Amino acid sequence: MKNTHSSAANKLGGFRFVVLVVFAIAVTTATADQVRGDVYLNEYRHAPIGAVDRVELYNACPDTADIGKWVIRAGNGDYVIPEGTKIPPNGYFIVDVGNIVLPIGDEIELIDDLDSFTGSALADRVRFGVVGGAPAQPRGTPVSLARTPDASAMPPRAAEEDELYWSLDFNPTMGDQNDVPPPDLGADVLINEFKIGGDMDQDRVELFNPLSFSVDVSNWRLTTAAGVVSLDGSIPPAGFSDFDSPGTNLDAVRRVDLFDASGVRIDQVSWFGAPPNPCFGRCPDGEGPSNGYDFFTCGGGSTWFRTICTLGGSNMTVNGECETSGVEDPFEEEGDPLIESRTWGGIKRQFTR
Repeated sequence: MKNTHSSAANKLGGFRFVVLVVFAIAVTTATADQVRGDVYLNEYRHAPIGAVDRVELYNACPDTADIGKWVIRAGNGDYVIPEGTKIPPNGYFIVDVGNIVLPIGDEIELIDDLDSFTGSALADRVRFGVVGGAPAQPRGTPVSLARTPDASAMPPRAAEEDELYWSLDFNPTMGDQNDVPPPDLGADVLINEFKIGGDMDQDRVELFNPLSFSVDVSNWRLTTAAGVVSLDGSIPPAGFSDFDSPGTNLDAVRRVDLFDASGVRIDQVSWFGAPPNPCFGRCPDGEGPSNGYDFFTCGGGSTWFRTICTLGGSNMTVNGECETSGVEDPFEEEGDPLIESRTWGGIKRQFTR
């Protein structure tokens, strides 16, 4: 990259050293998550069937950035940016990457492939859906996955806390500055239980209001990798309400995110990796964590359980115990979880274009 220096060179004040010295320093200081460039991943839109995925990049340099031969990598392959591609100073650039991104969860990497000393170098990355903390963009909708704050505000690149720096934008700004509000995970109303519908039943999601006053959830949204559901109504103080969740395909996507009326993401739960069960719930009611992306990071076996379905009411008995009686313990063999027999590849095949 013409406008990128290695972190080692920056630490030495930019002085020029012979090739062998620079090579030795770069090799000893480079790490897997090291940020090499001044170009960010900034927004992503999963395309509807028949179209291509789009990734927006931002150049934080005060000079033009040459990103020719850089690589955008995801679970279905690599896209090599054509030679001679450039982004103007503080500019945005949209790349049509084909269909390389897996819809229910993936890691998108931006790789500077022109580092002459250390080879391929990670410039930025984001993990979403059942792979990382950021939410999955609902397939076939105009919604995008966007960095918050926008890359022009210079947030950390390749941050471990994807759930804090990425969210869904219901009014995408591809090619321009992001305006999506930052998440406020664990605030107020929480996802407390869900039920996977069968052939004749609708998926349903229960919310819990721990506050001492009613909360109006009109125009709130539940999202999955398969769709978006707008809510209506209110939840009583210290009470529960459950909602139909049509088109969200809970059995396949394995994660739900909750957004308030202003577009702030306030909760997320996932059961990816858990043995099958019609209902999953939190116990005690509303107990976190609120930043997980699979069964275990969501508190599986501790505060997040396969439960007896109690939609519209507490997940706890009158004795203060969790309603898991009659549900097989997923940690029964030497403390190791019984991972479901469905493979990751099998789940991906449900979304083959």
